[in-house]
Amino acid sequence: MTADDMAAFVGTEAAHELESALERINHCLGQLNDEQVWRRSKPSLNSIGNLILHLCGNVRQWIVAGLGGATDNSETGFVGPTRKCCRGSEEHPGSCRCPATY
Repeated sequence: MTADDMAAFVGTEAAHELESALERINHCLGQLNDEQVWRRSKPSLNSIGNLILHLCGNVRQWIVAGLGGATDNSETGFVGPTRKCCRGSEEHPGSCRCPATY
């Protein structure tokens, strides 16, 4: 098997894995309502919706832009919903890294 054959094989298998993962994610999300998707069980934890946004951003940045050559606009991309953080500001982005967001 040549290097090109191996690269094609790996690319095909990776695409199948991503498609399978997307199907499972869609199946699970389809069983939840909006309130459940955005609920945080503890103030220090992310919601399912926030985790999905992170996954989408990572796929876009590392696969679509990194491997696919598309423009990476992660610096100007989605910030997320706003919420209060330890600084007490409603305008602080939802992507706040503060340990005490609530």
